[in-house]
Amino acid sequence: MGLPFDNRLDRESTDGEAEANGAEDETGENGEQGESRPAQEVTVSLAMPDGLVDDIAPPPKWVRLDLILPSFEFTPATAAVDAQKATVALNAAIATQLADWAVSADPEMGGKLWGYRRARVRPSDVRDWKRYLEAVRASNLAVLIPNIDLRWVVQAVPDPVDATRMTVHVALENWTAPLTKNNFKELEPSLFQVSVSVTVPEGDHQFLHLDRVKPSYRYNQYLKYPALGFNGGVTLITDGALHRLTTTWAPRYVLPRIIPSDTTVELNIGKLAQPDCLAGLKPLISAYEAWRTKIEDCPVEQGLEGPTAAEQRVAEREKLRLDLMAWRRELSAIRCGLEILEKSRAHWSGPGVQKSPLGIPFEAWVSMNTAMAKVAKSKGYSDWRLFQLAFILTSIPAFATRIPEFHSFYTPDVAEHANAVTLLYFATGGGKSEAFLGLLAFVLFLDRLRGKQRGVSTLMRYPLRLLTLQQARRTFATIGAAEEVRYSRGHFGEPFSLGFWVGGSNTPNWHSEEGYDEVPSDSWTTPDMEPKQKDVQPYKSARERWLKLASCPFCGNKDGSMLALRRHSGIGANAMGHYCTASKEACSWNARFSRPTPLPFYIVDQDIYDLAPSVLLGTVDKLAAIGQSQGTIRKFFGMFGFAPLVETDSERLYVPMKVRDWDGHPGAGTRALFPSFASGEKRFFDPFPALLIQDEAHLLDESLGTFSGLFESALEAGFDQLAPLLKGHLSYEPDSAIRRKIKVIAASATVSEPQRQMSNLYQRDSTVQFPYPGPTLYDSFYSTPLQPDTTSNDTERAAVPVDEVELRSHWARVYASVLTNGHRHTVAMASVLGHFHLMLTGLYEGLRSEDTAKTEIARAELIRWVSPGPLQAQFVRLLESADAATLLTLVDLHRIALTYVTNKKGGDQVIDTEKVQFEKLHQADGYADHILNSELISGAVSAADIQDIVRRAETRVGVNEPFPELNSTLRSVIATSAISHGVDVEEFNAMFFAGIPSDISEYIQASSRVGRTHVGFSLLVPVPQRYRDRFVLEIHDIFHRFLERMILPAAVDRWAEKALVRVMPSFFQEYVCGVNAIEYLCAADDDRKRICPTFAKAPDVRDFLDVPANMKATELFIEKALGLSSSPPPEGKNYYRSLLKGELTHYQQDLSVERLVNATYLVKFFAVRNSLLRPMTSLRDVDQPGLIQESRFDASFKPVKDGMTARAMTFIRRGSGADIDSTDSDTEARS
Repeated sequence: MGLPFDNRLDRESTDGEAEANGAEDETGENGEQGESRPAQEVTVSLAMPDGLVDDIAPPPKWVRLDLILPSFEFTPATAAVDAQKATVALNAAIATQLADWAVSADPEMGGKLWGYRRARVRPSDVRDWKRYLEAVRASNLAVLIPNIDLRWVVQAVPDPVDATRMTVHVALENWTAPLTKNNFKELEPSLFQVSVSVTVPEGDHQFLHLDRVKPSYRYNQYLKYPALGFNGGVTLITDGALHRLTTTWAPRYVLPRIIPSDTTVELNIGKLAQPDCLAGLKPLISAYEAWRTKIEDCPVEQGLEGPTAAEQRVAEREKLRLDLMAWRRELSAIRCGLEILEKSRAHWSGPGVQKSPLGIPFEAWVSMNTAMAKVAKSKGYSDWRLFQLAFILTSIPAFATRIPEFHSFYTPDVAEHANAVTLLYFATGGGKSEAFLGLLAFVLFLDRLRGKQRGVSTLMRYPLRLLTLQQARRTFATIGAAEEVRYSRGHFGEPFSLGFWVGGSNTPNWHSEEGYDEVPSDSWTTPDMEPKQKDVQPYKSARERWLKLASCPFCGNKDGSMLALRRHSGIGANAMGHYCTASKEACSWNARFSRPTPLPFYIVDQDIYDLAPSVLLGTVDKLAAIGQSQGTIRKFFGMFGFAPLVETDSERLYVPMKVRDWDGHPGAGTRALFPSFASGEKRFFDPFPALLIQDEAHLLDESLGTFSGLFESALEAGFDQLAPLLKGHLSYEPDSAIRRKIKVIAASATVSEPQRQMSNLYQRDSTVQFPYPGPTLYDSFYSTPLQPDTTSNDTERAAVPVDEVELRSHWARVYASVLTNGHRHTVAMASVLGHFHLMLTGLYEGLRSEDTAKTEIARAELIRWVSPGPLQAQFVRLLESADAATLLTLVDLHRIALTYVTNKKGGDQVIDTEKVQFEKLHQADGYADHILNSELISGAVSAADIQDIVRRAETRVGVNEPFPELNSTLRSVIATSAISHGVDVEEFNAMFFAGIPSDISEYIQASSRVGRTHVGFSLLVPVPQRYRDRFVLEIHDIFHRFLERMILPAAVDRWAEKALVRVMPSFFQEYVCGVNAIEYLCAADDDRKRICPTFAKAPDVRDFLDVPANMKATELFIEKALGLSSSPPPEGKNYYRSLLKGELTHYQQDLSVERLVNATYLVKFFAVRNSLLRPMTSLRDVDQPGLIQESRFDASFKPVKDGMTARAMTFIRRGSGADIDSTDSDTEARS
């Protein structure tokens, strides 16, 4: 019959498919109800006879009718009766308007012409559609209209908290009968964009109070809100003596843009590197004093009402008094830092090494500013922010007083600040990183100038590996600038260096690891051969895995050169290094050396331990190395001055672990070092780090925070125990033999109750928050909301009263929400994204077209959607006057839709549905040739791929260059929590949340990706089934205003019993195999050091513990490592002591069991004894390890040769099939 029949079009689903299609999605939503699909589909052409096909229903075309609904009045006493009467009137009005529409002959919208009738369509009808429409319209078929049943619900009940108040609930509910299989495609019973307004006398309206936020004079006036929404938000408009409460389906809150306060303080970084710079800093003191005097009269009664108002006023006045004291302490710290610089400036002998130690702090200050000016220039800015400058000044006393000549400045207040944890707390994107990087540079210069020519000055830790890489690059850029300055000013010592300490899954641990030799030596394959070498296997795969830097910090590879990965054949022999391939003329680093020399950036653990970098930057997990294995423990402490030997040629530290390792040492190939050898070379001065920077401290919670805190105290315990061995070569408290503690800087933008968290993590007596919070929600000494300017462009904004801060200030970020009842959340999310993309496509193409008519259409569309309000006229005027290029730039800044999903599965779903919706909407609107370029960022995506996505997102249109085709640009990024930290892209200004994250701090961090430089928006699409999501929408503005104050405190339980037991094997090894072995070595005569016990073997440890004094010493050390020796002692200290004694007794007993000992290594003894309580390899190492055995059959039950799994895993790890294809048999055998 000529029918286009094709079995591939069979639509009959198998049982498995039917089950899958009927399954619920992750939110518990079922699929939409629909018609069953035919078992066989055949393409129908218009030429086919009517008798050969089934009739179909006409395709519906939806229109929306505006309804005018009646208002009504009610009283609390007659609310139910009034609502019932209003319901009858309401439904009657709706029915009348629908009936009127059905008979309307309006040519555009009238039901007589366009109302849907239950008719059938045949191919012949389609061939003459106009005739078919005329026939249906002339028929007696009824126009189908929904039978809408809405009901008013009004309840007035006494307030359960305050009997003098009444709670009134007003709701409009849709009780229309559900549609059936027969009519669900013909009718739509929903009402859209419904808004309910309630007018109430001002005197009768009592506001609700947000009780989750602790009251404070800073923001008490914001703690009340007019009403609680129900499936929507609520706005309040005051009209004389009346309050009008109106629901909104899209509530919003505008976050003011916060800028540095305007002062006369010199902020230019370059100018602060000049000899006369201190004069520009002095206004900081007077400005702070004047500000503090002004806020002494800060009003504290705002927002206080009710019978307890007087009592509250007294409490708020006391809070202000305490705050004034805190501001005074902050000012004193700034003043002390400036006084130290002034004294140092008087003794400064010019650039370079100082003639007097008194000149060191000022030389470090000038050098730091010179380096940071280089960093700032490369990033496109030139000034410090005021809080950054003040932060560095307040921190100077903690480090300058390590110089004996400045001990007079070490007052009790300075001592308290130096030994406290400083919480650098500022909004995301506010410049915290630049603040602590500036301090880092100052400490590096200060340490070098006071005699520390090599070794670790600073520890930097990050909770996430992705964040660690991003910050390592940023930090190394600062170190590179500092090293240029150090070299040019003639400061002594080795180059400043950075150790990227993250572990074997990202970088090699040891030179012996598989694949290490695949990186060629710089003597075999010189770095200038990189353009050809980079694509040669297996080096290509090694380069992809281990090349961590994007560019050279000294030259930026601006000449088009690249970085190469090589094994160094010179000093630091066989160290894996990053080489800049730029010429000596282009790169100041290369210009120093006669032969290729790697950048001072180490990625291999072995190189880090042996070369002791200036900055040790890594994940918090790596702290587990201090108790992991005997060799690692000794190498770790070797970085901090306790390596016995140094190799003469390579200058690598050397720690012999076996008797034969001592053969010939010290000798021609190695030199003896102090303190292992009393007469050895004093290679390290003050070898313990002076500074610890912990970024994103809010992520140290739950088990990670618990174990991080325990290992921090174990590290401090190790340093305390070893400090006496250094005999005066440390920094000490003035007139004391007590070593100076490491200064801890913890940075975060989202933390609650920081004193408790920091105490658990670091066991310091106090926590100092910097900057200390200001007297209002938005103002402090250092920052303030951006106010209207004096031009005519800001006329309407300037007319807003000064006390209306949120409305008067310029915008930073718009938080909005929209509830999507009646749809599956994923479908609704894709619809929102699809329409956003379509809107942006239309605006972009219209403004880019250079067609005046299209440009004006786009301009009119922008103006049409300006929200009503006090600033509406201003925005309309600016849109009308802006040229097309400006408007196009603003549109382009919102081109990339950044969508947050709570998990990768949700991300995959959104990507698929977003693309389908994009294509569908664009095709329907005449943009069929447009495609959606989207990317996914999640924990499963490599750091290199994420950086590539970031680079694509940051691609900008140059000045006077044409805007690109949209199809060549990135339009969408779907991201999980991996986006929340360290991804800073100015081009991210449009963000969508597919449901709110479970953690408020995560929501803050993620939403802060947008609106950093330009105004951005964050649109929350709540999951309707989640009450928490809906509640956020219902109190939208007050919720977002107090986001930071709704963060839950970090759940860190330092004294969790199972955690204490879990770390004891690590701390036992830290002491016995590390600290104790080092003490033995230092105490032994030179000719007996080779036979000093290392306590690597279990029998040696058994014999060691058999001596009661050793058992007691071990107990005392672990007690201190656990933090039981802190002051004040923890509750239950005696219980924890008995727990420790019990575990040590078990260790001793098990060490007497021959089958557990059997000449094995101690670390293996623990694994055999109890695999759950082996020494930790990571701070996340809390689960029992599993064992994977290779199957002899594949998924199809076919036999598999031995070693195939190893080949597959090699492929997975290296990420390229060419690695396998190019592997020779010997390499394969080793795999």
